[in-house]
Amino acid sequence: MRKLIRLAFVSLLVCLLSIIFVPSANATQVYAVVHDGSGDFLIAKKNEQSYFYGPSDRNPRGTTDPRGMRVNGCGNYAFPGGRLDRNENIVDGATREFYEETSVQLEAQDYLLVPAMYCEGDDYGGFCGVYFQYTENDFNRFVELVQAGLLEGEKAARFVRSQNLVNRYGYLRQEFGLAPMDNELSYGTVWNLETNWDDIIQLGNNPVTDWFYLILKNLNNVYFPGNRPIP
Repeated sequence: MRKLIRLAFVSLLVCLLSIIFVPSANATQVYAVVHDGSGDFLIAKKNEQSYFYGPSDRNPRGTTDPRGMRVNGCGNYAFPGGRLDRNENIVDGATREFYEETSVQLEAQDYLLVPAMYCEGDDYGGFCGVYFQYTENDFNRFVELVQAGLLEGEKAARFVRSQNLVNRYGYLRQEFGLAPMDNELSYGTVWNLETNWDDIIQLGNNPVTDWFYLILKNLNNVYFPGNRPIP
């Protein structure tokens, strides 16, 4: 009898541990790559510190901190993006992350998914880059909107610091409704697959940004196959 009880207890313990330690199927990182189909694409520089974040599972009300919060990949170039939410498809996740970090919405009627996406890795620790192709004119206007949104975000960050706002995200949104939800990106700029190839190679030499290199390497292979040796 004791043996049966012991076996039942061990089985229950194994079951509980498996629930606790099963990797989340939603740990995939998704990134939005906005481009014009001729080599130009939007890339952003990350802040060293963030002074506000929008609502999340951990903090449903959002947060502000005048002392600053460390940003993952701080100071590096990156595509807007982040972790895929539970039961969220990859394209929706990329558009949501883009909006949260730039305040600009990717509208389905304005872009083509060309090429659709590039993914590596499994559900736990993997990543996907989603390619949103705009016409040249729309791309240039879109970049201007992103730059304006990130500038508003910088103004909001300065306000948090100057007013010493602690956990006043709702108030901050009232004052800066056009700012991004998250204060992760400093500014956006346009790179080109040909003229900025040395910069792209540098992304691949940095373990913090090497997945962005792989995403761009795939985009390059679609539009400029055989144009240059690919490391």
